Amino acid sequence: MSIYGLIPDRDDLGSPQDHIARGMEFLNRAHHFDDAEVANKLVAAVAHLQAGLLARSLQDDAPVDAGSQTYHLRIFHNVSSAPGVSYDGSDEVVEVDNYSVISPGITEAQVLLRQALLAFTLGAAYAGDVSPELHQRVADYRRRGNRPLAVGDVIAVDQRYWAVEQAGWQSIDPPVLVHRATRGTTPLHHGSEL
Repeated sequence: MSIYGLIPDRDDLGSPQDHIARGMEFLNRAHHFDDAEVANKLVAAVAHLQAGLLARSLQDDAPVDAGSQTYHLRIFHNVSSAPGVSYDGSDEVVEVDNYSVISPGITEAQVLLRQALLAFTLGAAYAGDVSPELHQRVADYRRRGNRPLAVGDVIAVDQRYWAVEQAGWQSIDPPVLVHRATRGTTPLHHGSEL
């Protein structure tokens, strides 16, 4: 189990329909628990719904720069609104992780975005064939107390930025970067520049 002990291991639950069904189950049961349990059930529901919808429909298929084989990804939490609220062009974000991926030839942005979203939402085991280094980064991300990614958060691939939407991605201008810890958001380090 991962994410507050509410999401099964990869072998137990994998199809988009299973994630959506499980997410709806958590939403339907959330009102039966005390405040802490409700919060955990809602986080699990959002994670399952997001994973299911994303696995079904990724809309941005623009390729990343064809000449590049090393892609630099940056993960940002939106700290201007609650997790699950769509990104607004004036929202502030906090960088919570970054890493590089080596990939031969052209890699579609949606492949890298999907992999990052699944890894930092459900765990690296859900992201498919990823490096041991990404597994370790995701484990470190969780140990630092970071919440799963949600609608409204931002992922950058090289210098292109996308906000996570309910189903797919919104291409955005570079967001406003702040260095501020909040509940479930631990800044990666000082001095990042977009």
